[in-house]
Amino acid sequence: MRGLAPRSLAAFAALAASLALAAPALGAPAVNGIFELKTELSSNNKIVAAPDGNVWFTLDSATKDVGSITPAGVVSEYELPKIENPIGITPGPGGRLWVVATGKATSFLPADPKGSEVTFESGEIQAEPNIVLGPDGLMWVASNNKVARFSPTAADPKSTIKEVKLEGELSPKDIDVAGPLIAIADNNGTEKRIVTFSSAGVQKDFAIKGASQGLAGAPSGQIAYSDAGASPEQSGLITPPNPAQSFEMLGDPFGVTYGIDEAFWIVRFAKGDLARVTPTGATTFLPGLPIETARQVAAGANGTLWVTMQKKEKVTGPAIARISGLEPPAGPPAPGSSTPQPGPVPAGPGPVVLPTTALGTKPKKVVKTTGETATVKFSFSSTTAGAGFECSIAKRVKPKGKKARFVGKGFKGCKSPKSYVLQPGRYRFQVRAVSGSLRDSSPAQSTFKVIHVARK
Repeated sequence: MRGLAPRSLAAFAALAASLALAAPALGAPAVNGIFELKTELSSNNKIVAAPDGNVWFTLDSATKDVGSITPAGVVSEYELPKIENPIGITPGPGGRLWVVATGKATSFLPADPKGSEVTFESGEIQAEPNIVLGPDGLMWVASNNKVARFSPTAADPKSTIKEVKLEGELSPKDIDVAGPLIAIADNNGTEKRIVTFSSAGVQKDFAIKGASQGLAGAPSGQIAYSDAGASPEQSGLITPPNPAQSFEMLGDPFGVTYGIDEAFWIVRFAKGDLARVTPTGATTFLPGLPIETARQVAAGANGTLWVTMQKKEKVTGPAIARISGLEPPAGPPAPGSSTPQPGPVPAGPGPVVLPTTALGTKPKKVVKTTGETATVKFSFSSTTAGAGFECSIAKRVKPKGKKARFVGKGFKGCKSPKSYVLQPGRYRFQVRAVSGSLRDSSPAQSTFKVIHVARK
């Protein structure tokens, strides 16, 4: 979508529909539907195919917690009164769906989410948790420095929850099953790993080059992961017990899923497309989404993929995109293909170095003002010649009964120095260097507080 002027959601939906009409129904995957949501999505809200034939996802709202979309694109949104801001979601036994939020786990029936909700609280479930049904029939929850399991079929699931000790600090962004193993995408930039372990808790880590945002497992046990924290950005394949095979993938690779075509699909947020990665590492790209909107992806019924799309100012609101046309491979699998080995990745044009960002002038931690507002000033630079910049200012808010968070309008083009006139409150300023289609994946930032003081 590079070079296109901003479009409305309706315009993108029309474009997606025209792509679908122009492509064969099978054998040529294409975006063929973009469906608007009423409620916001965060980058970490997960999406999953459910037993009722629909696709379900969590929402970022004080009133709506989960949503569903039918194969035809009909969207419904629901409140779950006993849980707030769930992140992870997965199908469980008995046709129920499970979602997790900080300190809580909830299950419900798709036919009546609010009326069938059953929730329990647990200190074993920490911030931004993700959940998956393990190969042992237990629910596995990964959260900050905690991995826990419980029985979804027990009369009292809370009584069965148990922490599983893993080595190292953990900041999980995704969890999935890969053959007999459970795999976690660790976003801890210090550990630089994909974590795997058996149902018995036997752990094996695979070194990667940065911090992962997403992964998916195949029935064969192979794992594909995104590694936006590396420089340059990477994705990779793991065929246990072999070491991870990484390859350059620019464009902020994020969510990952495994499709009916027996390939992995990786969302590229900054490019507005999906990368299709075969078990041998061959990679192609599927365009058709507004840039800087797509985050998570799930494989649905009838050869479809479903992608969560965040709001982007003047381009689109929160939405779900549908991709159709995936086909299973023809004929029986080749001998030994149940444990495919990644092949060599063709050499590219050479290493791509992402632009870097450095803060110069910035306000003190506490900015005092005797008036109604204060003016704060930032200066910044980059080692990349000719780089531009994008800035973001966000204010810390704490809705009643909700976790505090920073809320702003996202990144916009800016120049150094940059000034803001702000009312009292807590703020976070971020700036990233931009060079062509490349952006610094680790923006420089400053947090500070503006307070009002009486005149002396």
